Amino acid sequence: MRVAEEEEVLLGAIGVWGNIDSRLGGLALSYLATLEKINEVASTQWDDGALDRYSNKMRMKDVGGAAIQYSDFLHETAILSLAKAIDDTSRDLKRTFNFRFDSFDNNHDVSNVKTLQLIRCLANVIKHNGSHLVRGSSTSATFLVDECGIADGWDLGTLILTRDPAFNIIEHIPLVYFSMSELVCKASGRGHPALVMDQDAFFNWVYSTLIPDVIPLERPQR
Repeated sequence: MRVAEEEEVLLGAIGVWGNIDSRLGGLALSYLATLEKINEVASTQWDDGALDRYSNKMRMKDVGGAAIQYSDFLHETAILSLAKAIDDTSRDLKRTFNFRFDSFDNNHDVSNVKTLQLIRCLANVIKHNGSHLVRGSSTSATFLVDECGIADGWDLGTLILTRDPAFNIIEHIPLVYFSMSELVCKASGRGHPALVMDQDAFFNWVYSTLIPDVIPLERPQR
């Protein structure tokens, strides 16, 4: 490969890696900041001694209901954003390197492929099944029940409320980052220095990279 061609490939890889940072950085910042706000809402002091028992009970329900609805919305939109980041990176790879990727049909043995498949199927259930998981209602719903062990007939909101690992966005973001970056390596033949870190170091590196130090937000750490 000529020097000019090698430089073009390297620049292409840097560009796609940069897009991954932008997509997942926006998601990480939005998710963590919103989660912080949800915790603030959930801790709202609802008990008012000037009110009767019934009024206080309704206030308690209002606070709890708002926090649950807020959390449902946050986690579902985070899954949709992760799915979009994967799809957008797939398009970048095709356009830049003529490299085709599909998490089910052409996954190139990428790391964390089960997580990528999980995210894609959750996004499909959110968009097309009203966030209700019924085996047989779609290919995605059947995959989530049969291959991921999620209980048939559950609303996704129940999974979010019970903190099911399927909606562990804090864990998903570094895994998706690793997989998408690895695909760029496979497509371009260029290495990424962060991909040789151990899992804990990589996890910490991702959040320190995606969220600038100047932003006063607590970052997940291992």
